[in-house]
Amino acid sequence: MAQPAPVYDCEDSGIVLRYGSRGGCVYVVQSLLNIMYNAGLVEDSSYGPATTTAVRQFQARYGLTVDGIFGPKSWAALSGAYYNMVHGWPY
Repeated sequence: MAQPAPVYDCEDSGIVLRYGSRGGCVYVVQSLLNIMYNAGLVEDSSYGPATTTAVRQFQARYGLTVDGIFGPKSWAALSGAYYNMVHGWPY
């Protein structure tokens, strides 16, 4: 299994994740969607159908384009929500 990477490192890298992606940044997305939104994902570092569905739900929640592709706007929304969670603000 790939090692998890900090959410801000993934966001800053400019990586775009989509169905078929693998690695530490996929793990970060899966883990944070589970922690913050109870997504029920297996944290296996593999961007499969369940991760795509959870990302689409996340994108809809934040008014983003619902395409299942985790790009810059999705990273910004996730890192912002994570920041708010860590600092006790509503998300």
